[in-house]
Amino acid sequence: MSGVFNTIQIGFAWEQELTLAEGMIAAGDGLRADFRYAVDDDDPLFAIASAGNGIVIEGLSVTLSLTPQRTAAIAPPEAGKEWRTVLCDLVRLPEGGGEEHLGFRLHIPAALPVTRASA
Repeated sequence: MSGVFNTIQIGFAWEQELTLAEGMIAAGDGLRADFRYAVDDDDPLFAIASAGNGIVIEGLSVTLSLTPQRTAAIAPPEAGKEWRTVLCDLVRLPEGGGEEHLGFRLHIPAALPVTRASA
């Protein structure tokens, strides 16, 4: 899967819709995703899942959503840079149990907005 992704504005809610290929997910399956700065980071910044925790599945359409509290956990880009990259991928949770990696990784830009979220 490739494409242009909505930039995460640190401190604000974020949403991204994805369309999965036929056969990547079946009715009754769940999904989960960890977000990290780098693939070799030990701990994720945060995780989301389809069990009412940030991922909505409607057929082949998947919507990833982050709350302002989650995006606020993303460190601002280095001085002099406008954005940084956050990584995530999706793991399918078949209705019968187990896990299956869907075989792609998302590189999502994250930026400190000019207008900051109100406290």
